[in-house]
Amino acid sequence: MRRVRRASPGLAVGLAALLLPIAARAAPLVEAEPSRVVLGAGTQVRITVRGAGGALHGVASAGTLTSTGLDGAAEHFLWTPPEPRAPFVAVLAFWEGRPLSLGSVTTLTLPCSGRTELAIDTEPGARVTVEVAGAHFGPRRADARGHLRMPVEVAPLAHEARITAEVGDQGKVRVIPLATAPSPWVWALEPAVVDAGMDGQAMLISPEPIDPHLEAKATGGQLRHQATEPNRILYSIIPQPGAARVGLEASLPGEVIPYNEFYDYQDKYEDGRTRFGIPAELPAAVVRKIRAQAIAAFQACQAEGLARVDFFLENGTGDIYVNEINTLPGFTEISMYPKLWAVSGLPFGRLLDRLIELGLERHKAKRRCTARDGA
Repeated sequence: MRRVRRASPGLAVGLAALLLPIAARAAPLVEAEPSRVVLGAGTQVRITVRGAGGALHGVASAGTLTSTGLDGAAEHFLWTPPEPRAPFVAVLAFWEGRPLSLGSVTTLTLPCSGRTELAIDTEPGARVTVEVAGAHFGPRRADARGHLRMPVEVAPLAHEARITAEVGDQGKVRVIPLATAPSPWVWALEPAVVDAGMDGQAMLISPEPIDPHLEAKATGGQLRHQATEPNRILYSIIPQPGAARVGLEASLPGEVIPYNEFYDYQDKYEDGRTRFGIPAELPAAVVRKIRAQAIAAFQACQAEGLARVDFFLENGTGDIYVNEINTLPGFTEISMYPKLWAVSGLPFGRLLDRLIELGLERHKAKRRCTARDGA
């Protein structure tokens, strides 16, 4: 069982004095069991949160977080991991109402390991063992052609596998790199929806240290920096005049891996051999850049509601190019758009609710404009 409590009383008091003339709000006490997850094993994490009696709020960077009931001063949650994917660290945040401060939000990180098989070529009949991040797998024997497949569990941040092959009293060791994907970030928003005429706060939380030069942007508003820790940045949200709502939403990127050289009609609709990386296995810095450019493209086109922004990532140079913006992407449960939001912490049902809300707000805004024009 893991217990986590955020404690930064001096900083919390200072921030509270700037924001509201009330005492600093203590961070909730969070207990989670189990504290480690293997993706695809059907594991769910039971979480108990104890606060000071206020309304508890919780968000997750991936998967689904569901409140399962109250028990006195404690609220119980169930976290369900996303579908099997590359290993990552899930971030869950819990807090009680406003104001937000670095000392009032409890952050829980859950390492999520992935299962895979390594295809190994070695000497015929070799006795093979594999080490990944201190965990050992095997031994297994290679076949008469020197082939074998070794099941392994890969922990987050594991970058390489050490393979030892022994024939008699002779042994060979080689190290192979493992593909890694960045762990998703999460936003803690207070209030959950920042409408026109309101001010709010947003806290960006990452399982890894955040680049100090990061520039976060909001659709329909501005983010003003308030405080920083290595893994968290607190902002105030200032809506722009005339904006119906402030948005901070860009999913993790995905990758189309065509079977043929080009992703053409035959590859997409007839052969059915195209693979998809959900999310794409890219360095964290590239992911941040793509998400920022997606928001910038959305704003440049004055788009509203939803869109899928497609990019080219050039091999060799790493240059990123905007290919197109699709303002009506595919929207079945197997489409890229909802799948990318699911691994970004917004499952299909909640995504539908969010888009319906945006549509209703757009309709209200257009009615207000029509009324003013006709006055």
